[in-house]
Amino acid sequence: MELKGKFVKVYDQKSGEGKNGTWERLSFTMLAKDNRTFAFDVFGNISSEVKNANNGDEVLVDFRIECREYQGKYFTSLKVNKFEIIERAKGSVKKSENDGLPF
Repeated sequence: MELKGKFVKVYDQKSGEGKNGTWERLSFTMLAKDNRTFAFDVFGNISSEVKNANNGDEVLVDFRIECREYQGKYFTSLKVNKFEIIERAKGSVKKSENDGLPF
């Protein structure tokens, strides 16, 4: 599935140990064209692209819906397959690894 909207916020990266080894997850929210807010989970290489986005950037997210059962309860998440910044917000600049450094 694909969804276009405005990037809102990226949250702190989380990691842990699971039955398949170590995992790392980055979550972010976006506001769709119809003013609904969506929260997505990102795993792997896509997280660096998400960290480059700024509040208000127009983004395109390709995602899949996954559901899993844990101790009799079901949890649904939106997992990102592809993340693309379509247009930067006015006044927004591309982030770099050297942001904030005096040289």
